[in-house]
Amino acid sequence: MKCFYGILMVCLAVSGLVACRPDLNREIEEGSHYQYQIPADLGDGWETASWEAVGCDSQGMAAMIADIRDGGYENLHSILIVKDGKLVFEEYFGGYNASRIGDVASVTKSVTAIMVGVAMDQGLIEGPEQYLSELLPAYADMIEGDEMKAKLRLHHLLSMTSGIEWDEDTYPYGDSRNDATRMARAVDPVKFILSRPIVREPGTQFQYSGANPMLLSAILQEATGERVVDYARQYLFAPLEIRQYGWDSYEDGHTNTDGGLALRPRDMAKIGLLMLDEGRWDGVQMLSPQWVSESTQAHTTVAPGLQYGYQWWREKQPILLERVESYFAAGYGGQLISVYPDQNMIVVFTSQVANHDRNTARLITLRSKYILPATVTAGFSKGVLWGWGLLTMGGLALLGLDMARRKLRGFGWCIYWALAGVLWGPVGVGTYWFSARNTDFRKAKGWRALGLAVFIATGNILGIILLALYQFFLQREGSILLAMIPITFLVSWLGFLSPLAAAASRSRYWKVLGQTILAGFISSCFALMGIFPMLIILSYRWPVIVPVLFWVMMLACGIAGAAVLYPFSYWMVRRNFDIWPGGAVRSGDMEVTVPEKMVPTLREAWGPLLLVLALFITLFGFLVRILS
Repeated sequence: MKCFYGILMVCLAVSGLVACRPDLNREIEEGSHYQYQIPADLGDGWETASWEAVGCDSQGMAAMIADIRDGGYENLHSILIVKDGKLVFEEYFGGYNASRIGDVASVTKSVTAIMVGVAMDQGLIEGPEQYLSELLPAYADMIEGDEMKAKLRLHHLLSMTSGIEWDEDTYPYGDSRNDATRMARAVDPVKFILSRPIVREPGTQFQYSGANPMLLSAILQEATGERVVDYARQYLFAPLEIRQYGWDSYEDGHTNTDGGLALRPRDMAKIGLLMLDEGRWDGVQMLSPQWVSESTQAHTTVAPGLQYGYQWWREKQPILLERVESYFAAGYGGQLISVYPDQNMIVVFTSQVANHDRNTARLITLRSKYILPATVTAGFSKGVLWGWGLLTMGGLALLGLDMARRKLRGFGWCIYWALAGVLWGPVGVGTYWFSARNTDFRKAKGWRALGLAVFIATGNILGIILLALYQFFLQREGSILLAMIPITFLVSWLGFLSPLAAAASRSRYWKVLGQTILAGFISSCFALMGIFPMLIILSYRWPVIVPVLFWVMMLACGIAGAAVLYPFSYWMVRRNFDIWPGGAVRSGDMEVTVPEKMVPTLREAWGPLLLVLALFITLFGFLVRILS
């Protein structure tokens, strides 16, 4: 316990008081000391500058490189950062360099959306409301012959809400049962797609599908009279000085707009800067600002915090206590062009096109842990964290003083309130001050109930932290949601209620286990009814958890758990049940004896037990349904 208390103190100091930092350029040799270098001027249209010249601190980028070297990023090929229109950071890994093109996978879809905008600007396509049957006259009979297909408009394809039956998730790419593979092998991919049934009302539900961008390829070819690759060469690649690229085509000649594009990372960054500058490049308006805005705004929600525009994604990324809005193009395996309008920044990642979930999750961690803290001021968050940390350290100092003066007695009691101070900060210390420090306050039933609720909730939160440590060090994959129920109960019962009940009644620990199990079970269930929903809500808000956010989440979950638990705690206090250390205490001129009744029996607590079981089963069933 002492060791774990020390770990918690270190975590508090690191996550609450250290303002995040971060900076990066060439293929880095293994074992060499990292030294930041300004990206080279290759005469490819990029103005380069130093990381410090755009107002960013370079120290944290060395930490990022060290993290990458420590392992887990073996699939990473490059990281580029453009800030204030200048290429300020460029690093390559695994033998890659600035001249090497790579498969950008579904980033292709976002580039295709740019070409749709160009065709609209030229009057070749009327707009997103145009019907599919008008855009593909050669297939009009197939489209108009089906009532559902006749409803399809261009914006349904752009927003992935066409409702076309499609499955490219169940089986791997290359498997003949995968619809994307079947489309690629079809003699007429457009006919293959249009032969699929519509299983959802167009415009009602998002489904990521290669069918939608492939139809965009056919629409562009019909509208422009050129293959998409040739059209892009003239109106996108040439103006952006993109000279090295590749773009695959299907057997029938249509350009593969589902994912066949290969680019250099520097050229991916140019596409990001074109979007950031509202369609301008080098003073020339290549794409209308209206289309940039329309294609990057949210048209459908994929998940909480994640939306989809017209072949571009939108999200809010965590940075300290705040969230930064961005839109991005994403490709299988970790190919990313992330645009941050408020920071005037573009971040590009390229990776091996494999291990998709693992690659992408780790790249998100790099953005949230190093790159964004280097460029986002987050002054409010830093002020709150500094203030919170200072108040917490002051409160812990007062706790230590009380221990020294023997106002707070008992090894377990000292450890538990110190733990509450670390986990809850000023809230935990304040609860101790009003509920346990002054004996006069012990007569106030409301304060005693609050102290009891915080005390029990601290045990539940400690259980979650232990599970998180277990998952982080020993089980990197998998869910701990189901384990949370028994583990948090056991920690609260065995590590909190029973030791204190034993100390209060001057009994042996093992003798009070049976007496405290009922109160421990009821109180833990009540606390979890507050903790579970709060944990899920905050996980949606902050899908990437860094140390500062983890501490904030544990605090919020603890407060929610204590709030739900409080009525039961008050019920116990009103009936003179008590788990505080026993014995006589002084209250003014009187000597008050703590009641001998420690915890309720089944006969006394059958009502709260039935209530908590009914509520907990209902909540758990609801959560299982939502998560499934």
